[in-house]
Amino acid sequence: MSAAPKKSGGHGKQAAGRSKAEQKFKAALAEAEELGKAWVEESQNPSGTGIKIARELTKLADMFQAEAEDDSVTGTEASYVSNATLGVGI
Repeated sequence: MSAAPKKSGGHGKQAAGRSKAEQKFKAALAEAEELGKAWVEESQNPSGTGIKIARELTKLADMFQAEAEDDSVTGTEASYVSNATLGVGI
């Protein structure tokens, strides 16, 4: 009998279709989750610490969203994005 092939990192088929950047990002998110949990657990004020972590993650998510919205706007002079509304002048 031959030995069963080893799986690389336990990610199987999912990892095959992802870019290295996406894999690193997913790993960083998992690490951030673990760090956040540890910080909350050892904090003297778990609720306050959890809120602080959530605020920082929200800032980061808002930044990504703003960049995505900016990138999606066409290059026309009259383009604008305001409160999730896209307007394009002709």
